[in-house]
Amino acid sequence: MAGLSIFIHAVRMVLGNLNPALRIGAVPVLVMVISGWLLASNAVPSDGAVPQMPGAGAFGGGLLLVVVQVLASLWVAVAWHRYILLEEQPGAFLPVWNGGAIWSYFKAGLIVGLVVGALAIPLMVIVMLVLMPGMMESNQPPGLFAGLVMFLVVGIPATWLGYRLGPKLAGAAIGEGLTLGEAWRATARGAVDLLGLAAVSAVALWLPLMLVEQMPGILRLLLSAVLNWASVMVGVGIITTIYGHYVQGRSLNA
Repeated sequence: MAGLSIFIHAVRMVLGNLNPALRIGAVPVLVMVISGWLLASNAVPSDGAVPQMPGAGAFGGGLLLVVVQVLASLWVAVAWHRYILLEEQPGAFLPVWNGGAIWSYFKAGLIVGLVVGALAIPLMVIVMLVLMPGMMESNQPPGLFAGLVMFLVVGIPATWLGYRLGPKLAGAAIGEGLTLGEAWRATARGAVDLLGLAAVSAVALWLPLMLVEQMPGILRLLLSAVLNWASVMVGVGIITTIYGHYVQGRSLNA
């Protein structure tokens, strides 16, 4: 099953290049985790009170934290793509900052995100319309069944579409831009395999993060930092592997 092979290849890519993976991702991902924790802390009062509308200062601070998270994620993604595909070495503690490639990646990601959203949002609305009457009758919050349906009907198709168009992202990172049509055609022969990959990766990357969210205080923050680093590096590695395999014709070492 090529989908599983792609996932294993992406994991081995991180483990086999652990030192550069840490140099590329450790500090930016830590910044992402801390900024995310600050955002959550500001959004939900520690005394359990109902959150109030934020003032201008709080809104500006929250917007700044979001910008920091986006920039950090783009920085890591571009650096990891370029390290694997171009052998561009990172610095001692931080990835190389390549403003042009990051801007190209942002534009490509925005386009891919809009296309994926155009699929995911209608599917999400359909699921909610189907499930809402039952939840209202039982007067219960969404449970495991609702989450499973959302995962199957929305999560996997959206992830699959993201993988089909993923070569556009990796190409933007290394200066080999692709159109949506070119990315779609390049991955056509792997359409079924990428569907399996979507299911495998969605469970493997997100389930551990969901479990960590149930842990207390500082332990949750520390484990979140480690798991977020791993999920970012493997997630970007999956897109890198898809580009290398389907566009460049590289073999899968798994």
